[in-house]
Amino acid sequence: MRQVTMVMGLVLVVAACGGTSSDGSGDDDGGRFDVDVPDEDQLLVGGDLDLPEWFPPGFDFTNDLAITSVAGGDVAMSLSGESEADVETAHAGAVEGLIDSGYELLSNEDNFAVFIRDGVGRVRVRTSPTFDGSATEVSVDIDLWTDEQIEELRILSSPEVTTRGSATAELDGEVFMADGECIIQGRNRLFIADDISISASVDEFADPPNVYADVTTEDGVVYYMNVDSERSYDIGSATPPVEFTVTGVVISTDGSGDEFDLAVAVTCEG
Repeated sequence: MRQVTMVMGLVLVVAACGGTSSDGSGDDDGGRFDVDVPDEDQLLVGGDLDLPEWFPPGFDFTNDLAITSVAGGDVAMSLSGESEADVETAHAGAVEGLIDSGYELLSNEDNFAVFIRDGVGRVRVRTSPTFDGSATEVSVDIDLWTDEQIEELRILSSPEVTTRGSATAELDGEVFMADGECIIQGRNRLFIADDISISASVDEFADPPNVYADVTTEDGVVYYMNVDSERSYDIGSATPPVEFTVTGVVISTDGSGDEFDLAVAVTCEG
């Protein structure tokens, strides 16, 4: 059973709590956190606390935020505090502070904001009036997630964008070109030509990533990617124009059983 260290009072004497990485080695191995986690669960309670060294950086939201409690462990951390500012001002300060500190804002409605940051995890910030209405309470909950979990949430939270695009396919020495529609969500990509002559897709949310492409010739023969063969992809910048490529081995519907190398390069507009 885990032990919990509690320190109460206006004057705090905090026992040394050396950090450790997610694998317990004491060194950050880059696999989970950029921040050290305490050796044992910690709960600090007082009138105006300083954030301990093991708490992730970037949470000094406003100059008048008095931190009243801090908790930490190897899967989650949290803090609570009070601000003299009104709810909207305190919330705006918290959001601005985290953005300036490198946290990625996913949503922000009704004074409840959700952030993510690689190496840290998911951060939820709530602001609300205190029970007596004399101040504003600011609460933070941090889920210490792996970067893989963060990327899944990033993809799920990304808006789906539909835009125009074009593709160039190289198949057995021939070049095919087509205009069509791109659907972009996070790092996921899909292109379908207007005349259905070329399609290409990358679904990074799948494990392993789902990569596919096909080409249909003018005489109706479809060259489609063999899902049992080795496939690869490359995703460029997330800012327009969005580009991605898919390569792999294709077979055809003509019954020959022959295999060909296919490379499809797609450019999507903003």
